[in-house]
Amino acid sequence: MPVSLVSADLGELVRDYFAGRYQELELKGFLPEADIPEEPMYAMVDHRLMVRVLDNLINNAVSYNPPGTRILVAVKREGEMIRLLVADSGCGIPKEMRETLFQPFVTGDEARTGSHGSGLGLAIVKKIVELHGGNITAAEDPPEGFKTEFRIVLPAENRRFTVSSEQEWEK
Repeated sequence: MPVSLVSADLGELVRDYFAGRYQELELKGFLPEADIPEEPMYAMVDHRLMVRVLDNLINNAVSYNPPGTRILVAVKREGEMIRLLVADSGCGIPKEMRETLFQPFVTGDEARTGSHGSGLGLAIVKKIVELHGGNITAAEDPPEGFKTEFRIVLPAENRRFTVSSEQEWEK
């Protein structure tokens, strides 16, 4: 899978993505929520591949949960890392599935209701996240009110900008 990493504000990327899906999610009966601070959080990302990660996670939440489910997307800077969270208040994932969840051809149909998928979505998400130098887990302790939470941790890019007397930007 070719990867073209560029410096980008991950918060802005996720905010733009979620804003574009917000109305669609509401029309399908889901309750979208976002917790993305305005402060820039830079990381080296492939925009197209990160959108695919978000698509796969949000589409899974929609496919495997009933209308009325809350879907939360959050981005937080934690030291040298940026944490991206995608959580839902739907049906949850059984503990016994967590060990194989990111393997190809594993589906959650036994645990959740909805359409049957190929079982490749989370395996693809894991590979893309790893290509970005990060990792993904299915949290065992989602936030209160949520039953499923995927946690993606990516290395943050340290950027400090100052303005010199000549008004030139320095990195």
